[in-house]
Amino acid sequence: MFKKQFTQSTWLKQNWILILILFISAVAHMTNMFGFPSYREDEGTYMSQAWAIIHQHQLASYTYWYDHAPLGWILVAGWNLLTGNDFFIAGLSANVGRILMSVFHILSTYFIYKIVWNITKRKLPSAMAALLFSLTPLAIVLHRRLLLDNIMMFWFLWSIYLLTKPMRLKYVIASALLFAMSVLSKESAAPFIFVMTTVVALQAHKNNKHFAIVIWFSVAVLAISLYPVFALLKGEFFATGTLLGGTQAHVSLLEALNFHIHRTAGNTFSYAVKNTWMPFAPFFLFFGAGATCIHLIRFKKKWPFLIALLSLSYVLFIIRGQVLDWYIIPLMATFSISIALLADDIIEWIRERDYPLLMPIRSGILAIISLMLIFELSQRWYIFSLDQTYNQVQAVEWVKNNIDQNAITLIDNYPFIDLNPNLTNIEQARIHYYWKADTDPQVKYNVLQNNWENINYLLFTPALAVNVYDDSLPLIQKAYENSHVIKRFDAYDVLDEGYPVEIREVNNEDGVIQTSWEDYKKEFITPEGRTIDPKAQNVTTSEGQSYALLRAVWEGDKEVFDRVFIWSEYNIKLPKNNLYAWLYGTDTNDKETILDDSTATDADEDIALALIFAYKKWQDPVYMERAREILDSVWENHVVDIGNTLYLSSGATTTEGYLINPSYFSPASYNIFSQIDKNHDWQKLRDDVYIVLENIKTSTEFKNAIGLVPNWFILSRDGTYMSASSVKEYADLYGYDAFRLMWRLALDAEWFDTQKAKDYLAHVSNFYLDEWNKDKHIEAHYYVDGTPASDFDDISTYTGALVALNITQPEKAVDIYSDRFWSMFHNGTWGEKKNYYTQNWAWFATAFYADNLPNVWQTQLTQK
Repeated sequence: MFKKQFTQSTWLKQNWILILILFISAVAHMTNMFGFPSYREDEGTYMSQAWAIIHQHQLASYTYWYDHAPLGWILVAGWNLLTGNDFFIAGLSANVGRILMSVFHILSTYFIYKIVWNITKRKLPSAMAALLFSLTPLAIVLHRRLLLDNIMMFWFLWSIYLLTKPMRLKYVIASALLFAMSVLSKESAAPFIFVMTTVVALQAHKNNKHFAIVIWFSVAVLAISLYPVFALLKGEFFATGTLLGGTQAHVSLLEALNFHIHRTAGNTFSYAVKNTWMPFAPFFLFFGAGATCIHLIRFKKKWPFLIALLSLSYVLFIIRGQVLDWYIIPLMATFSISIALLADDIIEWIRERDYPLLMPIRSGILAIISLMLIFELSQRWYIFSLDQTYNQVQAVEWVKNNIDQNAITLIDNYPFIDLNPNLTNIEQARIHYYWKADTDPQVKYNVLQNNWENINYLLFTPALAVNVYDDSLPLIQKAYENSHVIKRFDAYDVLDEGYPVEIREVNNEDGVIQTSWEDYKKEFITPEGRTIDPKAQNVTTSEGQSYALLRAVWEGDKEVFDRVFIWSEYNIKLPKNNLYAWLYGTDTNDKETILDDSTATDADEDIALALIFAYKKWQDPVYMERAREILDSVWENHVVDIGNTLYLSSGATTTEGYLINPSYFSPASYNIFSQIDKNHDWQKLRDDVYIVLENIKTSTEFKNAIGLVPNWFILSRDGTYMSASSVKEYADLYGYDAFRLMWRLALDAEWFDTQKAKDYLAHVSNFYLDEWNKDKHIEAHYYVDGTPASDFDDISTYTGALVALNITQPEKAVDIYSDRFWSMFHNGTWGEKKNYYTQNWAWFATAFYADNLPNVWQTQLTQK
């Protein structure tokens, strides 16, 4: 009993430094390891492959294409079985992998310490190497992630450790097997094989050197060869189309190796050093590289030289092409050892010469290393507190709760298992890794039918953004280019270390834009082509006809366009001026007829624009002829010149002057009209729109310095702006008419990059954003000074805020779209199904937000 206690006590005295270092290493690694760094797709991939081993009894849920040898995720599967087979016990499934990485990290730290101890027999350099390996911010960040490189590094360090011990046959064999396990975990360990053989040669007794080399190399190669033998037995070693590969399509180990050798994803080595690695560990990398170079020059020191040689061989391996962030993981280990060995050499050199400055120099070296770690940690303190994964977790929960389970969603792969918790057959899954959409035939052809329009949603991260324009991913590119953000998670953006996640809806036939159009046609457009308003006794307005024509041409729906156009020509076209009566319905005699032959200028100009677009799209000259007639009549009847400023009037007059509705101003249309109708100065009318808007802003009548315009105002014949409240209800308010101005200005900004439009929208956007930030609410009515004039909001009037912010602060527009448009869309409609006005303006707002309102006419012009 006494002997046992004495042995334990002695062991603790001898190893207390190691125990303390392992404790510090564990605390540094585990503190906030679920919060930082962000999850990467590799973590989700390896967790899904571990899932496949346990639940599907295969190496991967998708076709296993020999992207990596499988030992790494086999170990992850085993770890999960040992810990209860619950992939979600720690939150997202990737966290289970991160817990395993903490185990590998602590064990790797142990081997770093023991390697240096076996080389030097001194605690100081051993502790120094272990602390550098554990506390360098770059190491902490990379070691937390579930990466095959971390698993590979564990086996590799263990293999080296055995070779630092006195040479015995069992150590040689075990080292070779451990090295093979490192290669079977990640092939990037393979370049070490020749240096490791050199280590064996230099460590072995001269009488056993050749035997040791043969044994070590043979065992390692034989064990590694299990991987290609496995491929050979499955008929998947040689590529399809080769003599030995045959003609039947299949995956190939050789093709996979060729892909990795020539991969285009990632960055150049120099870019990674400068922009990825150095910012996180500048002094560590500087000292590590310096120590490596010194050891290579001083090659007579065996172990320092061999460790430096390992570093050099790996650098030569990765410098050849594209590298990923975590490719530096092996160098974090070898650099830590090299720095510690150099420090030990310096101290030993001084000790051998019996210099009196030994203790100060030794203390100075310790101080330099300590200050280096303290400085680098202080620069990256947020790795212990910033929740960089918060947005990713929230996005997963949102997808679970809001996306139709039958919709096909492509994702950054980090939550693959979390979003496919009952996965059995990959072709039945509706949520897929984006890379597989183009590279796995099962997904590309059987699930997506090689058509991007079968993709409904994207879970989009900064990591996916880096790869979206990879030449091998045409489907994901097309889906991305035809998508819009419906939800954005961007919390915790500290020091530009935030990790925003977007949910994007693809604009396909199942998307909001198309499905709402289909529903709108059924609900509001009669077989004859008449657009009705069910909430107003089924009346038809020229406005309604113009909206239907615009939507039809943007949707490419010629059949509906022609129905609506022909009905309008026969039923509401006015012979007296070639424009359209604004109101049609059932009169007191129960007869369908024109109820008011006044015109609505906005409807007339919108119909003209729709006809011009239709001519461009379908090349029918009838459309252009009619458009020219309308433009001529609009100018002659509704454009007035007062004080050398052109105004678009409503056509109505009062005893005081002209009745003006600012929401009729459509400068983008006038730019197009100017190229169709050379008889009138549409460009001046366009330019004068911005003069008028500035006049309204500075007018003493309205006092709208924030940029809101009234629904209506009166323009006197001497150019004075006056209230129209005496002739129009709610005329002085910004409301159901006025918001439309923002949409028309947004088109001018979007189509023609008009700076005045952008400036105006930027100005008024400040108001919208202030109102939204108060309580996520914007009133339906405001006085033009910004004072609320109602206690309710409305989907249609949110259009003004959405389009303005989408031009000026698009990241802010996402919240409004998500909360007030997308969340209100159900079964083809927004909000109240019978509300004709809401259905139109929610569509126009959504289509603009989704970048789905192109300038059909002048595609040859430079557009944003």
